[in-house]
Amino acid sequence: MSSMVGRDHELALVLERWKQAKANEGQLVLLLGEAGIGKSRLTRGMIDALSEAHIRVSYQCSPYHSDSPLYPVIQQLTFAAGIRPDDENDDKLDRLEKVLVGAEGDRPLLAALLGLQTEGRYGTLNLTPQRQRARTLQALVNQLVQLSRGKPVLFVLEDAHWIDATTLELVDLCLDQVASARVMMLVTARPTFQHGFGGHPIVTKLALNRLGRDQITSIVHGLTNGKKLPGELLDIIAAKTDGVPLFVEEITKTVLESEELRETASAYELIGHLSRLRIPSTLYDSLMARLDRLQPVKEVAQSAACIGRDFNYRMLKAISPLDDTGLQEALERLTSAELIFRRGVPPDSTYNRRGQIRAFARTSGGMDCLGSTPRKCGVFFYLRTPDARTIGAGKGIGEKLGLLGRAAAGPVFLHVGTTFVEPTVVGYEPTEGSTTDPYPAVPGICASAIVLVRVNAVASAIVVAFMVVSFFL
Repeated sequence: MSSMVGRDHELALVLERWKQAKANEGQLVLLLGEAGIGKSRLTRGMIDALSEAHIRVSYQCSPYHSDSPLYPVIQQLTFAAGIRPDDENDDKLDRLEKVLVGAEGDRPLLAALLGLQTEGRYGTLNLTPQRQRARTLQALVNQLVQLSRGKPVLFVLEDAHWIDATTLELVDLCLDQVASARVMMLVTARPTFQHGFGGHPIVTKLALNRLGRDQITSIVHGLTNGKKLPGELLDIIAAKTDGVPLFVEEITKTVLESEELRETASAYELIGHLSRLRIPSTLYDSLMARLDRLQPVKEVAQSAACIGRDFNYRMLKAISPLDDTGLQEALERLTSAELIFRRGVPPDSTYNRRGQIRAFARTSGGMDCLGSTPRKCGVFFYLRTPDARTIGAGKGIGEKLGLLGRAAAGPVFLHVGTTFVEPTVVGYEPTEGSTTDPYPAVPGICASAIVLVRVNAVASAIVVAFMVVSFFL
């Protein structure tokens, strides 16, 4: 991630609130700003500035799960506990217990939240859905407060404009209870974020404004390693980006990667007339221009965008036509271009993509090639329960669906409209011996699936919802 520019005042204010939180004066800082304005960079800067021992709890909201109750909570708990999809139920419970603190009575509630079988270890909960919901939310608050008794807690919730209603209720519930605890809640969101806690005494709203010309110049010089760009080119970059830091970075990289500049010892010089240099007018155009120069990396980026903000190597390999060498080379080029960030080494590596690549999931040609008629899609099937517990992947999904009380299923038939907005499931292709009803209602289970399918060598994704009942609805 590039160095932070023009946010010294904002960073100082956030760190002041952290100082208060460490003194048992809990705080919530609501960081507001449009896409690309630098919310994530300021958050990273704040984390990097912390020298003392602390505990960080991170929730990441998703545009694809804004209707999935407590989705970011479930993701965080699963990650913190190190729970793997292929672990046995008892192993998952053991892993979860190691990271939980506080009352033992909270354990079955949080285990149930992750979709684990709890009766064998904890007995039956015997709670109404409403009561179980209320106690689960309180158990999550208890975790934060209890953790803060050991070390100060930084609770980061990113992209709250995509938050689900239940997680938002959890944040609201936290306010009074962390007011006298060593907890700072840092919430990032776009200006459209709707909430009801703005008037609470521990809440500080901080709006990020667009950068000025001097700050834009600083970002550009950071990307050119101090070498100057032609003055007229810098003027165009400043005008087109309008002070949005992410756009400044992407446009500058697009210009530097073009073949219209010559690098010298102290500057970049235009090879021909400025009119020959095509400068994108939007962030998306800039991204596309950069990826067009990275073929065949573009298809890998598109596939990654279909999977989501975070993805792993094995999942991407399942839908990519490239072999391991080709795929790893493509991912390395995307990493070098700072379009994705890698953790670990393939085949066990995981990746986090830059937010602007999300546009691929909706605007690239992958969806259009599916057309408007039902098709068989059996390349890769990734199914999660609403608590984000993976219950199946690959062509053997039918057996695992059957284990959940559903009909065994073969490849899925989808009807996809001309846009991404209204995909609907037409039905399953039954496998031998399966029941005729592919959608038996299963109380307490609410599943969604991402079907990744390669058509004409283009990977695409369709998110579909299955019929069901969840006590968090």
